[in-house]
Amino acid sequence: MSKPVALKIDQKTYTGWTSVKINRSVETLAGRFDLQLTNADPMPIPRGGPVEVLLYDQTIITGFSDNIRPSIAPEGFRLQSAGRDKTGDLVDCSALVDSQELLNVTLREIIETLLEPFGFIGIFEVDPPERFKKFSFQEESVFEAIERACRLRGVFASSNELGDVVIQEYGKLRANTGLVIGKNVISAGSDLNEKTRFSEYRVFGQQAGSDNISATASAEPEGFAADKGVKRYRPLIILAEGSVDSAIAQKRAEWEAAVRAARATSAEVTVQGWRDSTGAIWRENRIVPCEMSAIGITGDMLIKEINYELDNDSGEKTNLVLVRPDAYLTKPEIEQDEAGYNE
Repeated sequence: MSKPVALKIDQKTYTGWTSVKINRSVETLAGRFDLQLTNADPMPIPRGGPVEVLLYDQTIITGFSDNIRPSIAPEGFRLQSAGRDKTGDLVDCSALVDSQELLNVTLREIIETLLEPFGFIGIFEVDPPERFKKFSFQEESVFEAIERACRLRGVFASSNELGDVVIQEYGKLRANTGLVIGKNVISAGSDLNEKTRFSEYRVFGQQAGSDNISATASAEPEGFAADKGVKRYRPLIILAEGSVDSAIAQKRAEWEAAVRAARATSAEVTVQGWRDSTGAIWRENRIVPCEMSAIGITGDMLIKEINYELDNDSGEKTNLVLVRPDAYLTKPEIEQDEAGYNE
């Protein structure tokens, strides 16, 4: 019979973990784990070596143990091992490149330039062909640079169970099982936040004049969008970060209205066990149908983050953080964004 949780180090398998926390998210590159046990005898574990975390014999994380904390207490030997998958180095380490500015490059070219010194090969499930006119590197980590470039192409970087960097789109797969209060949901709560929503959005920018653009048009490109879900008069003016024309200003206004409305709705849901009704382990970046009208959540939601947990009191649980699928719409490109001066 397979063990619920196993940690493999140097071909040796450690089981018997009594406290387990494993996290994966579309907003963080590296998956994380924190395992603890109490044993009658010491269990020496090598420092800094490669590790593999398995749930019911299925690999979930391949990486390294960042922290090992052995201790002795009256009840016996205690051991805690916490770490991340291999991409944790990309989160910690600075982006060092030969040139601080890349011209006329694709997203793939930017990412491959950043990954090459670390020996990673990116897996591109999606490969946007559009080129950046200019992409400048800031004082930032490798992941921060990758994330910034991905955000401008409406994709994101994550890691798979082997610790590889994967470039993918949001919510292209569906969960096998829905979330239904009274069936598989043991607890749930929502956050319906209206504070960051506005009734109308006006985006202003500056554009250099030319023979083909009038002085009036170049002085004040404007975009306008309304959020009809906001009943009070709540206007918001946004000054574009860089050079824009009226078309880009309009797209930015529409993006602000749509994304702010989407991100105003989120939920956290807990289900018993780590596997859905089909026996598959719950995974992040899946569209999941929800029947949770008691907390104001119905219809499709995106699993933004997933936490596998185990303790002596509650056994195995999965905590899912949900957002609306349109919370990650592509932000309109602004030249200074591409140059790296703004988020």
